[in-house]
Amino acid sequence: MDNIIIRTVKKSDAKRIASLSVQLEHSMSESEAKERLAVILKNKTQALFVAQDKSEVLGYVSVSANYELLNGVQCRIGGLVVDAQARGRGLGTKLMAKAEEWAKSKGSKTMKLSSNVKRIDSHRFYEKIGYLKTKEQAAFSKKL
Repeated sequence: MDNIIIRTVKKSDAKRIASLSVQLEHSMSESEAKERLAVILKNKTQALFVAQDKSEVLGYVSVSANYELLNGVQCRIGGLVVDAQARGRGLGTKLMAKAEEWAKSKGSKTMKLSSNVKRIDSHRFYEKIGYLKTKEQAAFSKKL
């Protein structure tokens, strides 16, 4: 694990980002990943960090900052994934620490995230690094 670096995503990471997203049960093509990365890289209220060993991106964390009426600056994790073959090496912890550092630099006092109820291992991970389950709620969406 000594050779792991945490860095800002690059456009050239698009193919790997797309393949890692499948592990979160999100379908994303390489071209969609390229388009989304281009937007994120220009946006000062979003960041995407990757964990990389010598040759390959092994995981990523997406984080965004919003200014909210009730909370002021509020940061939220949009996605965290570590390749199934690289889990248990501390990469998720390092990625989350980088996202938290970024959130603090934006003025956020808390980090929020949502995790699917079926991802029990993820819940244990978040609790292990200091996150508290604060509520259960229903999620709604509408196709536009």
